[in-house]
Amino acid sequence: FSWSLKTMGRGGNQDYDEDDYYDHEADDGDGTEYTEEENIAYYLPELKEKMKTKGVKKTEDELTEALVKANFDVAIAFKELTRAPPKPKPESAPKPKAKPKALGTLTKPAAPQAGSPSPPPKHKAPQTPMEPKTPLNFPPSTPKTPKGLMGMTFDPLPEQTFETLVDDDGKHRLSIVVVGHVDAGKSTIMGHILFTLGLISKKVMHKHEKESRQQGKASFHFAWLLDEQEEERARGVTIDVGVTYFETPHRRITLLDAPGHKDFVANMITGAAQADAAVLVVNSVKGEFEAGFVQGGQTKEHVVLLKSLGVKEVVVAVNKMDTVDYDQDRFNQIVEELTPYLKQTGFRDEDIRWCPVAGLAGENLDKAKDPKLTSWYQGPSLLDLIDSFQPAERLANYPMRLCISDVFKTQSLGTTIAGKMETGKVAAGDKVVMMPAGEIYTVKGIERQNEPVKEAAAGDNIELGLNGVSDPLSLSIGSVLCSFGAVPVKFATKFTAQMITFKSSRPITMGYNAVLHIHVLSVPCVISKLVALLDKNMEVEKKKPKCLPKDKSVSCLVEITTPKAICLELFTEFRNLGRFMLREEGETIAAGVVKDIPPPLPRD
Repeated sequence: FSWSLKTMGRGGNQDYDEDDYYDHEADDGDGTEYTEEENIAYYLPELKEKMKTKGVKKTEDELTEALVKANFDVAIAFKELTRAPPKPKPESAPKPKAKPKALGTLTKPAAPQAGSPSPPPKHKAPQTPMEPKTPLNFPPSTPKTPKGLMGMTFDPLPEQTFETLVDDDGKHRLSIVVVGHVDAGKSTIMGHILFTLGLISKKVMHKHEKESRQQGKASFHFAWLLDEQEEERARGVTIDVGVTYFETPHRRITLLDAPGHKDFVANMITGAAQADAAVLVVNSVKGEFEAGFVQGGQTKEHVVLLKSLGVKEVVVAVNKMDTVDYDQDRFNQIVEELTPYLKQTGFRDEDIRWCPVAGLAGENLDKAKDPKLTSWYQGPSLLDLIDSFQPAERLANYPMRLCISDVFKTQSLGTTIAGKMETGKVAAGDKVVMMPAGEIYTVKGIERQNEPVKEAAAGDNIELGLNGVSDPLSLSIGSVLCSFGAVPVKFATKFTAQMITFKSSRPITMGYNAVLHIHVLSVPCVISKLVALLDKNMEVEKKKPKCLPKDKSVSCLVEITTPKAICLELFTEFRNLGRFMLREEGETIAAGVVKDIPPPLPRD
């Protein structure tokens, strides 16, 4: 496909009426049936997150059994699982454990309630919700203004002014995400860089070497510096987005190590959504590069996702060059095959740079040493290229927008949220509003790169302690913290979008189910209306098409509905919160931008 976000964000006098957006009535969904397996896959991640926030540990079998008994009402299952066990009566014989219900079909229960926590991007990666065989027609409902904001007047939004923020020592803060096909060596490269920079002691490194040998994974000792979970180490793959920090001569880097396995693309999207630039790692081993790129691996999808999420620059690290004896012809072959796809996706020549490396051997991470490589490559090292990423422009004068990517408790901050400051500034003692719930809190303290700071600004990845949180369960992944007294972020249960589709397994029709990925949020959604097909100039070609074809890419206007209110912005007003992707059954089927958001209803 060939498109650009500038094209997708343009306005213009397009030939459609306002009524074209909302004149279809959604099916009521009565009698829609799903198998028990589908309902389990749909509701289990939400129950897991509620249990984790509560601090109660249960096995997956116990959670599943509770969901089945509660007819897939998450609130009832959660209440039963967290209820204190009754005191046993000595005279009563214990009853035999009830057998699980047999698999069958169940009428779809109510959709998750607004404000319920979404699966977290850290810790164990949430699975993409299973695509039901029949439509999840969410009841059409427009959210109301939160009670906490009733009667408030807001300061008008200032004219947007972009600027690059520089620390006192002249360094720019930058977030980079490391992506690529599974087993390309992403974590090994970044772990070795941390060791090379002296951020990991020899004692810690020796410990990882010993433990990795004992588990028969001797070559994973650098990767284990970032892959800390037992499941990640046992499987030998990254599952969560690992976050760490290091500095180069001109940059302060927040490093986001994203998973490459196709089962965890949702987590990769969470990492890429917080990044300013990217390192794409490809495997130079013959057959391995082809598996990741030519044969439908994750390399192509990661490139599309990076560009769709607004990443402008990418360094391609051609890894494991030592295993091909630093063969220049192999390096050039990979460059020739991958360059056209990067350019087709929208990256310009000046946005793409190439670097041959050997992550395990440490070759060309900070400098090239092996004569077999230096005989034909005299270019910059990987760290040099990272240091030369362009400083990102920030909306520092805009009201605060912080997308919550994690919720937890710490000794220093208490109830804590983590995320990236998209705009504005925040300081300890400030009042903030969490949207879409409208809850008002006070900032207790701020930590950046594991150090306490007095304030944070746009572009910072921070941890924020909050006072005034009566119920930690009200803090949910994908909510957005906003400045108190300023116009908050928009929210809605449906919006109109302009998007481009990719090849999929079946045509997209009205009522099509998918998973919506927008900023750090992943939520089920329904394409509730097909508004129009667009031509190459983004003008209306055909109104109200019956379907979008599965075997080619098309540009279109659609209406998307979600089961609960989500935070978003118009792409023309605020790009980082106005981009999204749609995925189904492990594949990205569309990418797009938000074009229109209905306003919330006033309260009675």
